[in-house]
Order: sequence, then C-alpha cells, then structure tokens
Amino acid sequence: MRYITGAALSTMSSFLVLRGLKRTLALRMEWHSTTALAIAQVRDGHSAVG
Repeated sequence: MRYITGAALSTMSSFLVLRGLKRTLALRMEWHSTTALAIAQVRDGHSAVG
C-alpha cells in the first residue's frame, strides 16, 4: 500500500495488525483448507468436470 498511496503504517498499527494475524492465522488456514477440500470433493464428483 505504501507504494500505491505513499502511506506507511504507524508502529502501533503495525503491531496491532501482526497481533491480529498471529491470533487468527491458524484458524483461518484451517477454514481455508476445509473449504478447499469441500470444493475439490464436489468437483471430483461432478460429471461436467473431467
């Protein structure tokens, strides 16, 4: 974003973003994996996908 707008996050904003990522990353990755598996299973059983 800094390269697009010229703006950079403050130290506190950066800290809060990283803290939020660390606390939720594992949960979000687990959900992404579950969703990807469900999509793959639906596609695998679909007759139009070969």
